[in-house]
Amino acid sequence: MWEVGCGRWERLSRPEKRLHSTPIPTPATPRRKHHMNGKEKRFYSEAFKRQVVREYEQGAGAAELKRKYDIRGHSTLQRWVARYGRESYREGAVYLQTAADRERARRLEEQLTALQKAVAELTLENRMLRSVLEARGLDPKKELSLRSSGPTKPTASPSRKPAPGSE
Repeated sequence: MWEVGCGRWERLSRPEKRLHSTPIPTPATPRRKHHMNGKEKRFYSEAFKRQVVREYEQGAGAAELKRKYDIRGHSTLQRWVARYGRESYREGAVYLQTAADRERARRLEEQLTALQKAVAELTLENRMLRSVLEARGLDPKKELSLRSSGPTKPTASPSRKPAPGSE
């Protein structure tokens, strides 16, 4: 009887006496299958893949996770993120982030929050001003438009003020 072991074929002397204990696949010990070329192919459970993707989305680095869980293949984690990640429903490519990318994303999130806050404040101010105009019996749309319907007159420069009574 022949068996693949350590990347080469070995002859088993007494197959009936040799017992194989297969460990239960866990994140640290994925199920493996040997190919004819001696390389092993690993199979990971869907729960394990989701756990790794969750850690990645919480800020763990791709290289760190690949080392921690002994994940081989340069695009394995990228495929998992595309399939199981929060962003997987979006179109486009999913890229693994570096520390600099995560820092930039954090700054952009802060900027987005500040802009949303400013929009909320301006919207509130706009509503308040419109309600004041309506309370005075004025139409906000008419009162906010330009008051002059004809061509505008050239204005004097700010440095020169017209003399009183010259107009």
